[in-house]
Amino acid sequence: MGTYVLYQMKKNGTAPAAIIAREADEMVATGAILAGIPMMDSLERDPLEIPPGSPVAMDTREGSVEVGD
Repeated sequence: MGTYVLYQMKKNGTAPAAIIAREADEMVATGAILAGIPMMDSLERDPLEIPPGSPVAMDTREGSVEVGD
């Protein structure tokens, strides 16, 4: 996913509410910044362990992610 793809998705209302990644790719990170999409990476928990569809609360200032049931 490239920088302008994320930006265009935001303009079209199809962008994700937030992005959690193992390691931030600079293109995706730049796209998230331009589109105003919160993004976190390098978490203690592997993002792939989060069950799909689970509610997630991110605090980008504290660097924490909480997964609901």
